[in-house]
Amino acid sequence: MDWYNMSIKMQNISMINVHNADGRRRVVKSAGIK
Repeated sequence: MDWYNMSIKMQNISMINVHNADGRRRVVKSAGIK
């Protein structure tokens, strides 16, 4: 098992999840304004 590559993949996944959550929050905010 390549732990170095695994940790990089995990970091990428967590970054993507944070980005998605932020995008969803923005969509909800703009929808609430309408």
